[in-house]
Amino acid sequence: MTPAPHALETLAAIHNSEHDQVLLSNTKDESVPFYVSALGIGDYFSTENAIAVNQHAKNATRTKQMAIEAYIGNQPYDRLIVIGDSGGDMALAEAIGATGYLYAHPGVRFRAESGDHHIHDLRQILQEL
Repeated sequence: MTPAPHALETLAAIHNSEHDQVLLSNTKDESVPFYVSALGIGDYFSTENAIAVNQHAKNATRTKQMAIEAYIGNQPYDRLIVIGDSGGDMALAEAIGATGYLYAHPGVRFRAESGDHHIHDLRQILQEL
């Protein structure tokens, strides 16, 4: 398991800019720490901002939208950005009033047509900082 190209550079820049960043993962709660560790992104995500949303489970009741709305709470944000690789991620961006960046690995087709921006290089996010 390796991070996407330029992911660590992008995460570090966001972290150093003091913007909040949240990881929403379609995995089980107990899998998130392993995932964060295996990808080497523990400097950017903790149990507070790496959130499991096991939407693949048959009895799933929590959505990514519910998780991010709970995380945001009443905190004021000037702007929200969602980076994802699916139409569902871009639907989340639209639902919460965020700018959506649809990502696909270099040379790979995008899995959806939605999203405000379609990118193959995560460093394009840095224009938002």
